[in-house]
Amino acid sequence: MHHKPSILITITLLLLVLICATICHSSGPTYSGEVVSIIDGDTIHVREYATKELHKVRLAGIDAPELDQPYGPNAKAAPEAILKYHTVQVQVQANDKYQREIATVSSKGADISAFMLRYGFAWHYKHFNSSTLYAQLEHLARSEHLGLWEYEGNVPPWVWRKRKITR
Repeated sequence: MHHKPSILITITLLLLVLICATICHSSGPTYSGEVVSIIDGDTIHVREYATKELHKVRLAGIDAPELDQPYGPNAKAAPEAILKYHTVQVQVQANDKYQREIATVSSKGADISAFMLRYGFAWHYKHFNSSTLYAQLEHLARSEHLGLWEYEGNVPPWVWRKRKITR
């Protein structure tokens, strides 16, 4: 397992804060709230501060391994460690067929999807997101063999789900 010095993580998070300003544009509602639970590596529950409403939020631009998939529990543990019971800003882009808000989520100015990609906890979901930054962050994690990229033969979650349906 590869461990990077904490200074590298700090610098990366600072860069993600700066980068977030360039990609975090709102096309829907924006609100602040507390992350009350983590469903999996790319879906969280956020309780909005202003209305106390509970929102099911899908992190935009990424697809994390399913919980029953190799590395799925690790992918869930990452946002759990950095987000649970913390304040986040949510910029809703759309709603999906499962009634989740597809949103850019940031904590202390850092884009959480970018963090998940940079450290190998998720795939860039290119089918729904064309961000060159996200593609570059996934490429960096792959080239450094971070997170799920430490292992050979990873199956993207969208392929994993399709295989489960056809079984």
